[in-house]
Amino acid sequence: VEEKAKQPTIPMALPEQYMWVIGNLKAYQQRVECWYFIRTYQERQVDYHRALTDFMECIECFKESEMLSSLLGIVLAVGNYLNAGTNRGQADGCDLETLQKLEAVKDTSGKDVRSFIFDMYFHKLYDKAAVLVEELEPLLRNVHRRLSKDSDSTEKFTRQARLSLEDFDICVKSLNDEFEKMNDTMTMILQYFEDPADQFKLR
Repeated sequence: VEEKAKQPTIPMALPEQYMWVIGNLKAYQQRVECWYFIRTYQERQVDYHRALTDFMECIECFKESEMLSSLLGIVLAVGNYLNAGTNRGQADGCDLETLQKLEAVKDTSGKDVRSFIFDMYFHKLYDKAAVLVEELEPLLRNVHRRLSKDSDSTEKFTRQARLSLEDFDICVKSLNDEFEKMNDTMTMILQYFEDPADQFKLR
């Protein structure tokens, strides 16, 4: 700027002309930030919407499954058998917290009762099990499975959900926060533009 003021008649090269125009453009940085957000917003929104659709399919497959009750029936029957002779031995149903406790019920070899339940279900009720696997396909597709080895070469099988409600909530909140920030930025910089034909103001 100082050199231009000293020698205003000397023509500038193309890069200098570009920088000169940018340097004299009002709220240039804020314009770029708003422009970038607008250009990338739809792509991110589409990704999040697709992720939400996949997650809702996981929820719906549980709600619409016709064979899930057959598996839960075995869980209930096994629970009543194990609790025979107690006030919990004649249960008509169970809650989700009870299902989480199945892992703690083990036989002498160390296998928990889930192994017995699934072995019975998939071998004795094969047809129903096959239908259940098909019904829960959206859920199974959402689980990432990995087989690895520890430092002592012991194989370890891990599972992790590809998408959870918590992850989706964080993504949506982040996008919404950024939208509000850019909206405030745009509102702020519009006050500098008096020309009604300014392209930024028109958009």
